[in-house]
Amino acid sequence: MREGGPGRDGGAAGAVSCVAATMSTGTTPSVVYWARYAGLANRLRALVGYKALADLLECPFYLCWENNAHCPAAFEELFVPYGSEVIPRDRIAAQRSAGGIVGDTSDWFTQIGKQHDFGGTTRDRFLRRSIDNLKSLSLRPELARAVDQFAGAHQLSDRTGLHIRYTDNVAAHRRWAGKIRGFEHENASRLEGFEAYVSREIDASSDVRIFLATDNPGVERRFRRRFGNHIITYPKTYQGTLSWWIGRFRSGPAFRTTPMSYAAIEFYLLARCRKLIGTYFSSFAQLACLIHGAEIYHMSGIEVRETRTGAKFRYLYENEPVPGTGGAAGV
Repeated sequence: MREGGPGRDGGAAGAVSCVAATMSTGTTPSVVYWARYAGLANRLRALVGYKALADLLECPFYLCWENNAHCPAAFEELFVPYGSEVIPRDRIAAQRSAGGIVGDTSDWFTQIGKQHDFGGTTRDRFLRRSIDNLKSLSLRPELARAVDQFAGAHQLSDRTGLHIRYTDNVAAHRRWAGKIRGFEHENASRLEGFEAYVSREIDASSDVRIFLATDNPGVERRFRRRFGNHIITYPKTYQGTLSWWIGRFRSGPAFRTTPMSYAAIEFYLLARCRKLIGTYFSSFAQLACLIHGAEIYHMSGIEVRETRTGAKFRYLYENEPVPGTGGAAGV
């Protein structure tokens, strides 16, 4: 399975030659990540890769994070300063003219590294630096406190987390069928699969509780009605009672059913769980699992399948303990 939805890159052209010039001449260009496409998780997976590129090239890193329909929140509304200067859009041209690397891709950091010759270093070093950057990213204090309090109160480190995306991705799957490499429409996650999983877990242990993160108020109500107190959800306000219907049929930028602060909180709550089952072709749970080494699976149709993300990076950290578990990192 290809990891996450399709990205786009407006800054990869000439990037390898720019890195090669840096290595041969000793000049130090800047690296700019222009985050103007995609939602929160896709932006973050690219951000940590571009930051790794700047770190390894030992050059300044600038972030231009657009607050738009794709991700309606400024970076500083969600995160604390990240060892970079947040710049406005009108400063990008100057950085490019000065020989800087400007990228607007929302691809995985693995792909960014490959596009840019891994910053002139090894693949493993680039990937580890990217994951370290993800781990060092910090929410604003009030959001971090919300995560700590909820995760502690509900003992998420011992629980499974489900991420069910069921709004704009439904329409996107119809568009991607036969067009996006690696996407197989028959593997799109079905609600019945998630429900069957929860039912099996309850049959196996009557006191089991499972954390559910979803962008769809109808899905949240459906699971709470059927499974009652076995389902844990973070209290959030949805933007309009019919918003999830809109998201199922519209194209263009995603219709965000909740403020981005809730998306950020749920991302880090999923990261606190012991095991994750995510939505097919969504990077949300796949990226979250890398923070503390959660086991990672996805719902393929109605079947739970292991997602390759965890195994793909596990060897980088296999000798390091996961905070709070005493075991080897599962990334």
